[in-house]
Amino acid sequence: MKAALCAWLAAAAVVPASAAGDCRLRPGGLCIEAELRGARLAGADLRIADFSRADLRGADLSGAKLRNADMDGADLRGANLSAADLSAADLSQADLRGANLSGARLEGTNLRGADLRGAVIDPGSLAEADTAGCRGCPR
Repeated sequence: MKAALCAWLAAAAVVPASAAGDCRLRPGGLCIEAELRGARLAGADLRIADFSRADLRGADLSGAKLRNADMDGADLRGANLSAADLSAADLSQADLRGANLSGARLEGTNLRGADLRGAVIDPGSLAEADTAGCRGCPR
């Protein structure tokens, strides 16, 4: 019961966002340009959330549910996205340098123009992702 209450409170947390009011960390939440550097969001359900141009440097998103999330232009340098579900997510123009994407689901993910230099990623996971213009994407 206590664990469920803590999970509910974390999902409903309000995080100050720069130039975008408040960011509610929940499915479908609007976190455009949010300042979430170093956030601990492991296992969070953030499906369809909008993190466009958000600062998620060093954030822990391991095991997070980010299916259909909009992370266009997000700064994810050094973020932990291991085992995250990024299926059909928009990571176009995202900065993923040094990020950990091991075991991440990337089916249908838009990585157009993204920067993955130095990222840890399973090359086979990109088979169904759009990697046009991606820097550092394994071939």
